[in-house]
Amino acid sequence: MTDSLFLKNVMHESVLRDAHVHLPEYGRYLRAPGLSHCYSLAECIQTVREASDGKRIDEWVILSGAHVERWPEKRLPEAVELDAAGRGRPVMVCSFELHTLACSTAALRAAGITADTSDPPAGTIVRRDGEPTGLLLESAGQLVRDVIPTRNDEEYRCDVERGLKAFYSYGVVELHEMTAQPRLLDALRSSSDDFLDKMKLVLYAPLDSLEEVRKKCREWGHPSVRFGGLKLFSDGTLNARTAYMLSHYGINIGEDNLPDGQSPRHRGRMLIDKDTMRRHFACAGREGFDVAVHALGDGAVRSVLDVYEESGGSPDKAGFVLRIEHAQFISEQDVSRFIDMRVIASLQPSHLLVDTQTMRRIYPQGIVRCFPLRDLIDAAYRSSVNPRDVLYIGSDAPVVDPDPADIYQAALYRKGKEMGDEEAVNRAQAITEDELLSLMKINGS
Repeated sequence: MTDSLFLKNVMHESVLRDAHVHLPEYGRYLRAPGLSHCYSLAECIQTVREASDGKRIDEWVILSGAHVERWPEKRLPEAVELDAAGRGRPVMVCSFELHTLACSTAALRAAGITADTSDPPAGTIVRRDGEPTGLLLESAGQLVRDVIPTRNDEEYRCDVERGLKAFYSYGVVELHEMTAQPRLLDALRSSSDDFLDKMKLVLYAPLDSLEEVRKKCREWGHPSVRFGGLKLFSDGTLNARTAYMLSHYGINIGEDNLPDGQSPRHRGRMLIDKDTMRRHFACAGREGFDVAVHALGDGAVRSVLDVYEESGGSPDKAGFVLRIEHAQFISEQDVSRFIDMRVIASLQPSHLLVDTQTMRRIYPQGIVRCFPLRDLIDAAYRSSVNPRDVLYIGSDAPVVDPDPADIYQAALYRKGKEMGDEEAVNRAQAITEDELLSLMKINGS
């Protein structure tokens, strides 16, 4: 099997859209040491040791891209292991999906995390015998991120330019940024390159930066940079077991060094309650901006759809367009609701290439409902709806590589190139090359 010549030609023409990215983080990922080459806990610890060499004792060691499902140990390092590898320095190791951190004792101390620290809302400080192990889930990770020295303006600007250049090399000329901060607008305005003459950005901002990002977009008024709307999180991720599912995970949590006292028969968690979501939806309707909601599990997807239905159930009645980001698992009963309510399913097929082992190990019953591209397209056609109006395709870079060839591989063949045909994940949901390109090209043709 070879890469599509058609896809390569389209990439060369620079006509593609990536509907879910984290641009500044992708630019930093391209220059920073990573853990994507690691295939064991020992290799991860050795990388930490090497990255620590030559650093001051108070200088942070930050590594990302850990993919523990392909490690024999199936876990991130604990604080005591990072203490030894980092020789007492503050160390943060981030899982590739960005929702799980492993921290050294010095990093925990810098964030003020002790045995007496309560779990933050929508987060978990993993403990053993009451003491933090170093593992932080969801919003608990922000406690450490908040104390890490930030990139200076020049570093940040260079990261943004580096990311834009890489996307453009893939033929991508429209990006939807999903965690926009005011700093991104400042970096774009001061950029020394001419990327905004040939690329467009749509910015979705989290609550803490919503108003300032919206204001800066309006004041700047650049034709290539548009404010998209609000970004919310309704659940977590599959690898962290925090994606909210309709049925239980099938793994003994204790074997994976996850929270004390959490039942091995759990369904993940919602990170936002319905009342709060209703308030945000009502505000979006009044203020006239759209909403993109992270919902990876089928339970979270259903909850978000339920609240949107209560809010009017269509862009005309609710006053805004709803996007559900990731929607990695969608119940068969909920597929038609996307079409009926004109909710955009914003999927990243390349996640299938890195999540196959995880799904088979901890949520095998969900495989038949993962990335249901075929069902969404067919449901759109049955309702005389253009699939482009209800189905967006993106990468989630830097969580996965934004190479469109990987998206192509996942959407058409439902497996990695190194896998046999018998290892394909639910081939019934595969789509055609023409269908994929109609979703990825900015003009749809």
